Amino acid sequence: MKTEIQEKKNSILYTIILLLIIGMPLQSMVFDALIPSKIDNLWRDFLLVFGLLVAIYQNRGRIQLGKNGVLILSSSMICLLYTLLSDRVLIAMNLFRTYVLPMFIYLIIINSIELNEESIRRLKKVFIISASILAAWGIFQAWVLGDDFLIKIGYPSIGGYLRSYGFYIGGFYGYQRVASTFSAPNIAGVYFGISSLITATELKNSKRNLLFLVVQILALVLTFSRSAILGTLIAFLFYYRSRLFFFKLRIRPLYLIILISVPIAVWFADNFFLDGTIMNMISRSLSSTVNLTDPSAAKHLTDLWEPIDTILEHPFGLGLGYNGPIVLAQFGVANLVESSYYLLAYNFGILGMFVYVLPYIKAIFANLFYKRMAVSAAICLLLLVTYFLLPNVETYEIIFFAYLFIAFDEVSFNAHEEVGLQLA
Repeated sequence: MKTEIQEKKNSILYTIILLLIIGMPLQSMVFDALIPSKIDNLWRDFLLVFGLLVAIYQNRGRIQLGKNGVLILSSSMICLLYTLLSDRVLIAMNLFRTYVLPMFIYLIIINSIELNEESIRRLKKVFIISASILAAWGIFQAWVLGDDFLIKIGYPSIGGYLRSYGFYIGGFYGYQRVASTFSAPNIAGVYFGISSLITATELKNSKRNLLFLVVQILALVLTFSRSAILGTLIAFLFYYRSRLFFFKLRIRPLYLIILISVPIAVWFADNFFLDGTIMNMISRSLSSTVNLTDPSAAKHLTDLWEPIDTILEHPFGLGLGYNGPIVLAQFGVANLVESSYYLLAYNFGILGMFVYVLPYIKAIFANLFYKRMAVSAAICLLLLVTYFLLPNVETYEIIFFAYLFIAFDEVSFNAHEEVGLQLA
């Protein structure tokens, strides 16, 4: 009887994690645009809090902190303190849930007694398939349905175009960057960067994963997110650094043929069906970046040093509820910076900024000299690179998937260590 009850609890946690993996990327398109309301925006919070309570109950009221639990609790306490001190209580509470609640997935997985390597493998498989579907959908929506579809389902618009210029490459209005189901192409780019890393590490487990990887990378490129593409390239080099350094990276002939054929096929379709639009957009994106004629690129550059004076003048922050894109969306005015690091410093001060990103840095250095490389370390590096150039630290989905894979790797590593001790 006890075994049946325990299995049901485990099934509940597995189902919660599964629903979050599938549903998390759908938030902007489904719950914000198609069925907008304030209540359905809380489904993620409910599942994460409920899942953590179930995990704690499984452990008879105890909670394991794992390798990052102390840092997560420290970040949460800093966020809570700044929330209580804010004179904009409601928006501060919204920011608190955005920064803190996605990290709960780490504690849920660490405290899930029966979550093993096999169940993690199944969840990764679901993630890969889900990401591939979203990638294919994103390409279809952007290049077949067009921006008119997003406008019709409720994405903000003005003058017949999507309100945010971030959906377009300068001079190519009407040709939308891939955003899939996310709120912006840059967020989609980071997600497909993460999925590409996960899929690449799982190529040996399924032949279909190569096709999935190609679709995800194509979607990543068509987001035209320079920061996400750069971060993904650096993350791949980091993950495969030992093989590249010792020239041990072997690519199967079939993989090589497909990897060469796909760009050729895209080039052919672009030239004969799209009048070279994709290549022209890539060229415009690169040239405007180099020449700093692109407003976003110019802002990225100036933001590398301009906010530093403000941060040094206010080492404890400017106050939670006055900074960033979430505040801008609600109040129409906010202290804006392109870098997530500066945004964290604006919100929580210099110390709070370092504490919040420390788990990412810890994951990277913990695997820097480890023979069995954790893909979560590469994902953390990808995110730290994009944090330099984007304020996406205030993106619920990105924080969630970062801690999801950090926890997955920790559970897998612990399982291998236990087997090693048993064999010894």
